Amino acid sequence: MNISITNECNRRCEFCFQKEWYLSNDKIPKREMTLENIDKILKWAPKMKNIKVFGGEPLLYSDLQGLFDVFNENNKSIGFLTNFNVSSDKIDIFLKNLSIISGMLINCDYNDSQKKQFEENVSRIPNNFYMSIGTTLLPNKDDIDKSIDRILNTIRILNREYINVRVAPMTPNFKIKYDFKHDSGNDVVYFMEKILDVYPETTFGFDCSINECEVKQETIKLFTTKYKNKIKFSTICCYKKVPPLDILVDNSVVWCSSSKFIKVDNVFDFRNPKILIKVLKERYNQYMQNNFQKTPCYKCSNFTETCDGLCASKIV
Repeated sequence: MNISITNECNRRCEFCFQKEWYLSNDKIPKREMTLENIDKILKWAPKMKNIKVFGGEPLLYSDLQGLFDVFNENNKSIGFLTNFNVSSDKIDIFLKNLSIISGMLINCDYNDSQKKQFEENVSRIPNNFYMSIGTTLLPNKDDIDKSIDRILNTIRILNREYINVRVAPMTPNFKIKYDFKHDSGNDVVYFMEKILDVYPETTFGFDCSINECEVKQETIKLFTTKYKNKIKFSTICCYKKVPPLDILVDNSVVWCSSSKFIKVDNVFDFRNPKILIKVLKERYNQYMQNNFQKTPCYKCSNFTETCDGLCASKIV
């Protein structure tokens, strides 16, 4: 289960999967989920032990210590998706509560003005703390080279024997700007080889649609032969028929972050997660029945037996 606790963020990434709603600005006021509602959600789902927290930037939550206290009181561990580019006092609170933090994914797409703060924060992470670092590969060489430099710099600062790098796909709102015939698999191979040249013990994980519909089958075969001990594919929403329950700051719940059009308005309208999942599955099935054949991804027909086309369907 994922909870988005704030729409405030200190980055303005055009490719962000939360872009359409998370930016607090003149048109979208800053919003936070209250500690009371977070507590209610945790009690509503008592069997959910490991909760992932999103934003915006979750470490910008106004009462960060209060957030950790609520999770601790409910005997829950907490994971973070974070850019880790917050002030030192926020990092102090984070480090003080490591015992209830199960791990995190740090997005390394920082800009030049944030580099120094990012490096200082990363250098404070204990060596035995579980984490991954990640980036989004945009479909041009200059941006990919910048991602490579940031990842290499972060690995150097962490100075660990082992590190996992997570690679995210472009979100549907972003990739429509590009030619569908661009094979992001070639970008992934280039990216991996540049990292492995410097840090050969690095492993990689790939999320969502970067696994299949954006990558040609011959490239996947290369992954599973040359790099089979280095990679792990992860399909979050297209293959699994059970949603991860992404609860947004306004208490609405969506199938997944790239599919906010399959949603319910209020998590508290449902007695328990099982009932909510059933409703979301019904809406998912209805959506696919209405839209699957309209999916415009140029090679979607190659994957009719494995791919539901949910992400691509959004841009019909």
